[in-house]
Amino acid sequence: MAPEDWTSWLSIATAVHNDRKNATTGLSPNQILWGGEPRLLTSEGDDMKSQVVQERLGTMRKRRLQAIAAINQSSKQQVVLSSFTVGTQVWLEGTHLRLPYQATKLAPK
Repeated sequence: MAPEDWTSWLSIATAVHNDRKNATTGLSPNQILWGGEPRLLTSEGDDMKSQVVQERLGTMRKRRLQAIAAINQSSKQQVVLSSFTVGTQVWLEGTHLRLPYQATKLAPK
């Protein structure tokens, strides 16, 4: 998959994203907007008579397998070598930390 091919994968990425359940609501965007889950790949394609439909289903199956392989490849844990060792002092920025109080003035002393 070349970086120039992203437009051909955009519809698949959108469909996969819209099928994923939200952690807060427990529902996918498809369930919220359409009231159900659409079938992304039919299993009834074997008895279709149209050659164009057969070719399209074959392409969809092939791209689905490629997408699964790409997701599995990217999800493999990569070892990130650190230049820090135990006991090394580092400077941490805390501006993006979510703290239980609203302002610094309300923080415990």
